[in-house]
Amino acid sequence: MRLLDFLVKEATVENLVGSDKESVVKEMVGALVRVKVLKERVLEDVVQKVLEREKQGSTGVGNWLAIPHLKQAPYVDRVVGVFGRSKAGIDFGAIDGAACHLFFLLFTPKKEAKNHLEALKRVAELAKDVDFCRYLKDAKDLKEIVELLEEADAR
Repeated sequence: MRLLDFLVKEATVENLVGSDKESVVKEMVGALVRVKVLKERVLEDVVQKVLEREKQGSTGVGNWLAIPHLKQAPYVDRVVGVFGRSKAGIDFGAIDGAACHLFFLLFTPKKEAKNHLEALKRVAELAKDVDFCRYLKDAKDLKEIVELLEEADAR
């Protein structure tokens, strides 16, 4: 599965301003609302459900990257994701103890359980590539971020 099969490029957030889990998740969900992938009326519910999932265990997987996600999401009919970057970094409870700068937020409907695992696997593969994560973290602008995501798909 390619990243751009599920990431909504138009919703990419170049510089998240939130300073904690809740504000970052809300900002990213808000980006999906802005491009009309999610309805505004579900924003708060979606944020709370993602945060409840985070209480089960942090999705901060290391190398500055976190993959907050929600499966069996009634808000979408296919795997949907958004990428966001925090220049400042936030404590997301990552397994390596480092602040997270890179966020892939994923939503999957119940009928797409297999694709949920494929999407998580694809992002987790990228998380293992320290150089890729560093380039993404240090990208100078939105254009460079999107180019890096496209290059990752070409590999």
